[in-house]
Amino acid sequence: MAQYFKRSSSQGALVSQIFPQSPAAKATIRSGDIILKFGEVHVQSSNQLKTLVTSSKSGTEIPIEFSREGKTEKVTVTIREQPRPKQVQTQLAGQAADDAKTYPFFGMAVEDIPQEFTELFGIAPHSGALISAIKPGSPAYDAGLGVGDIILNANKTKIRGAKDFFEFTKASNHQGIDVNVFYVQRGPDEKVFVPVRVKP
Repeated sequence: MAQYFKRSSSQGALVSQIFPQSPAAKATIRSGDIILKFGEVHVQSSNQLKTLVTSSKSGTEIPIEFSREGKTEKVTVTIREQPRPKQVQTQLAGQAADDAKTYPFFGMAVEDIPQEFTELFGIAPHSGALISAIKPGSPAYDAGLGVGDIILNANKTKIRGAKDFFEFTKASNHQGIDVNVFYVQRGPDEKVFVPVRVKP
């Protein structure tokens, strides 16, 4: 992941999602940025950053240093209380497939996002590929991907549906890439980066 985001070390906190109208959004921080300093504190991990933020008083202005595409930038963020995102669990029939034949390279099958999912998650049609099956012991399984996750981007390539992901899979296989990074939507509110290591 550090190599993917052009960092020489794993120190820092990776921003996986920015909520609209949040202090981070107003400060132009975006997903994929890596927080390096919070005030005068060098950030070592996401857990440390969470502790620093929650221990700061609402209304406090904090200078933030972050890395974006290998370049260091600085902004000031005003701390505000944020509501917790609602937790919604989604489930599809057949949580794990004995054989995900459709895309054997990663050990999972995907499909175009059904209309009911676009309505539930509040996303536009053709804006990702829905994971419909995971083969136990596969790279996708080991990475923690699950049935119901939606792949939005793969190695910064926008995925608009199952066909796009199939084309990405073929290209990735031929290129011999060891680690692929997926940007995944999990439920209506959560988005995360997931590194998937391909087994030799």
